[in-house]
Amino acid sequence: MHHRRTWFVAALMLGLVSGVCRAQTSKESKAFPEGIILIGAQRLDDSEACSIEVISPMGEKLRSMFRRASGSIHPDARLSRQGDRLAFCYLSKEGKGEVLVIDSQREAMKIMDGYRAITAWSPDGRQLAGYWNNPKTNALESFVYDLAMHEPKKLELDADCVAEDWHPSESIRTAIFMNSRNRMYREKKGDSYPTRQLDLLTTDGKRTPITKNPCTDNIWSRFSPKGDRLAHYGRRLVGEKSLEYMVICNADGSQPKEIFSFTVFGDQAGLNWFRPDGTPAWSPDGSTLAWRVSTNAEPTSVGQKRELLFMAADGGNPRRLPLAEIGIGWVSAIEWR
Repeated sequence: MHHRRTWFVAALMLGLVSGVCRAQTSKESKAFPEGIILIGAQRLDDSEACSIEVISPMGEKLRSMFRRASGSIHPDARLSRQGDRLAFCYLSKEGKGEVLVIDSQREAMKIMDGYRAITAWSPDGRQLAGYWNNPKTNALESFVYDLAMHEPKKLELDADCVAEDWHPSESIRTAIFMNSRNRMYREKKGDSYPTRQLDLLTTDGKRTPITKNPCTDNIWSRFSPKGDRLAHYGRRLVGEKSLEYMVICNADGSQPKEIFSFTVFGDQAGLNWFRPDGTPAWSPDGSTLAWRVSTNAEPTSVGQKRELLFMAADGGNPRRLPLAEIGIGWVSAIEWR
């Protein structure tokens, strides 16, 4: 089940080593090609290799930006707001993790060692944000990494909370925390977990609720390009069935709207499984969202297929793009430039 990828899954225990980084500004580098960036892509004809590809929203392959003969990329990876650098964590076949930053010229720079989730860039492109499992404390820690100073700064948050996306122009973040007072049951007897909620996090540590229903599960948030809206995943029980939604609200959490139900759509299409997998990506103009989906018509998760789903921000009929049609079997994360 895709929830295994969520932030509270234990990360690999690897240490931090300062790296060397040539901090770039948007004036010094060119932007990535426009389109959908497939991060951690694995081709059907070369399933061992790991790459970063840029395709058009219609699925036409444009350019390969990064390739390793083996390994994988962490599902949390981010493109800078300026569109000129992509940060991600590469995990080798031997289990060694390293955080890399690549530019549009495909030059890769290692800035940290360790298996880490990269969740956001600061609006000015000078800092990276993420979280990791600290081997000394065996606890998740959020951090901000200054590319000029070459060092991370730990964010002092509660142990059950991690910081996620960064507003495109303001010093506020979204944060996920586990609500242990309420639990959600999966579609399996006796299997449950604490519901997760979303807050707005300011630099002084103040948290303001975005989601206000403790009985819903809410993760994977992304600010719109203008910062006026927020898209996130939502899951709630309807009777004894759990339904999964694409939710859009104002940046402060007001006026939430479930614009699409993955579960209902899959049921109506005769699919046994149709679920979102990871964070969404906004189109540059803020009119559309793309989301990775795992789907399977069979009554088992074995042999799941992956596709991209495109949905207008105001709702409507979605457009599906099966990744197998363009020769891709797996993608860890997506961005849209």
